[in-house]
Amino acid sequence: MRSTRVIALIGSILLAGIAQGANGIGMVTGSAAFYVNGAAVSGNATVFEGAIVKTAATPSRVKLENGTTLQLSPNSQAKIFANRMVLESGWGDFRGAGGSRVEARGLSVAAAEAGSTGRIAVHGKNLVQVAAATGILRVYNPAGIVVANVRAGRALDFDPQVGSSESNVTGCLLKKEGKWVIFDEVSQMLYELTGSGFEREWGNRIQVTGTARAATGAAAGSTQVIQVKESKLVGTGGCLTVASQTNSQLPGQEPPTQPRVAGPASTTPKTSGGGMSAGAKIAIAAVIIGGGAGAAIALSGKGNRS
Repeated sequence: MRSTRVIALIGSILLAGIAQGANGIGMVTGSAAFYVNGAAVSGNATVFEGAIVKTAATPSRVKLENGTTLQLSPNSQAKIFANRMVLESGWGDFRGAGGSRVEARGLSVAAAEAGSTGRIAVHGKNLVQVAAATGILRVYNPAGIVVANVRAGRALDFDPQVGSSESNVTGCLLKKEGKWVIFDEVSQMLYELTGSGFEREWGNRIQVTGTARAATGAAAGSTQVIQVKESKLVGTGGCLTVASQTNSQLPGQEPPTQPRVAGPASTTPKTSGGGMSAGAKIAIAAVIIGGGAGAAIALSGKGNRS
């Protein structure tokens, strides 16, 4: 009798463990048939860790327990986890919550602030497009380093280029906390620069080429440091707004005394090149969209440009 009780107790523990491991992490719904792990489903289905969701002719909506949603377009596919969704094909409309993110071709996209929404698409051989409808979508490289901030009404194409570590950034050359910095108009990122010969172009727009690395003890607001090999002038002046919004210093100005959070200037991108991650180049190109934030959501998976 005693041995029977022990066996029953062990069985109960094992069953409880299995049930706990089988808890769903979210729900997928659709107005027509979709597929979960290759099986056709109609209406709705609970999704579990690592489930693969594929849409057919109509969209389907994945909602995680933490509130994150990804509205998958027709003929799209994503692998679902408790705190992330890996977009494998097509595109989806993303609403971030609880620190969740969408991954695509080695990049990660997360909401930088509450209520941020946008569209993430994979197309071509290696291209990832991120369009923000509301708030800010922040893009990270595989090392977890921020490579771009995509604000509402803007869209960027990202092209990871394996095997290259050379950085090419265009923007306003400024000083911050006694260090040389450049603000890239496309990626909306602030980088610290190391090298020489910057004094003569202070306050102008320049293009720099060099090697990027993760920032350690860099000027506030910058996530990468670029060791500059070459630089050239691309535009004179026009950096007053950028200096103000990044709390940086122009020639003839006193260093800012009131600390501010570094932020992007509300300017139209003037270059198709952008910052890149440490260790592997990520070419970043601006996608011009009309109609503001609403047009960002109207982008197709093929990356329509106007």
